[in-house]
Amino acid sequence: MSREPKKLTKEQRKELDKFDERFGIKHFDKQGMPMKMADFVEKFEDWNYRMIENYFGPFCRVSTIWLGIDHGFGESDKPLIFESMVFILGREEDMDRYYTLSEAQEGHKRLVKKYFWRADLLVRNFILFTFGYLIPSIIKRMLGERDGDSDTTEPEDDGDTGIPV
Repeated sequence: MSREPKKLTKEQRKELDKFDERFGIKHFDKQGMPMKMADFVEKFEDWNYRMIENYFGPFCRVSTIWLGIDHGFGESDKPLIFESMVFILGREEDMDRYYTLSEAQEGHKRLVKKYFWRADLLVRNFILFTFGYLIPSIIKRMLGERDGDSDTTEPEDDGDTGIPV
């Protein structure tokens, strides 16, 4: 479902221009060209402009978006304005940032290829752990058994403190 991005009023644009002048934060379009904060705000509201690629696999998601603000924080002469994030079972797994749109698209494809099968292995291992160790361990505890022995004898008392040894 797509929603229409908001358009700023002249007053809002004027206030944002003051913010630009005061704080000097630089904003960039998808081509890496500087843009005014008001233009950035409008573009940032437009999900179709922001979203570069979005892959939903069986257990993973790879999302690549335009950030519009240099996330390299001035450490390079080019702004890092794109980001890919990998989520496996909803948890953040990896992240890469890019200078150009073409780098972002290539990086996205690389991450999809890298994590698609890895996510399947993660889920397989989760299932093996859950049904191979966790559930049997819970059942043993419910039956009063300790891990490592099926004997349900009472623990020894050291006679002094009443603390089981």
